[in-house]
Amino acid sequence: MQRQLAAAQQRASSAREKLEQFAQQQRLQERLQEAQRAATKAAQQAADEAQKRARQVDAEYDVSGKAAGAAKTAAEGARRVNDAAEELESRWQVRRRMRNAFTDFKRATPQVMSQVRDFFNTPLGAVTFLFLFMLSVFTGAFWVIVRWVFSLLWLFILLGPLIINYLNAQAVREQQQRYREYVEEQRRRQADPFYGTPFEGVFGGERRGGGSTAPRKYASEDVIDISIDRTDD
Repeated sequence: MQRQLAAAQQRASSAREKLEQFAQQQRLQERLQEAQRAATKAAQQAADEAQKRARQVDAEYDVSGKAAGAAKTAAEGARRVNDAAEELESRWQVRRRMRNAFTDFKRATPQVMSQVRDFFNTPLGAVTFLFLFMLSVFTGAFWVIVRWVFSLLWLFILLGPLIINYLNAQAVREQQQRYREYVEEQRRRQADPFYGTPFEGVFGGERRGGGSTAPRKYASEDVIDISIDRTDD
């Protein structure tokens, strides 16, 4: 009987301990939920306060209007610069002149280099080269040139693959363009046996592709006069 009573007391004590642990877990969970709700409320209040403050600053200092005005001013400035560049180009033909100057320089470079080599092969040229070399060494220009050469070398090592890929792409596009021109020329030759002659488009039919053959304009030396005399029997 005493053993049964002790066992009952032990079970009751265990149940009471489990009940207390469950109550503690419930209280802890409630506290966590309350802390989460408090944090969410505080964050919402901070966001509302920040929006309210931003609206007050915008209403007081017109930030949005000033930003829009600055963007509009920047766009107008860019447009004016573009218009000025186009006007300068149309008036002075800067691009065309630079392209022509570069073409002339590229065309004259071999001749100039040949003349320079011929000059340095002479005794006076050798003395001049030695004087310039010594002058550059003593003034430090030689080391500046060496530094620039090494800098350009490193730059070429870094950008070399990009430049080579660009040049290869340009070469491929040029080859494709030449091939298309060759195919177009062969197609025209097949469509008109007199292609490339003064009789082109006269005896040939319509070109392939559905387009009509445009009338060919002849120069005075290309015109052939043909007179036909009709004789009646």
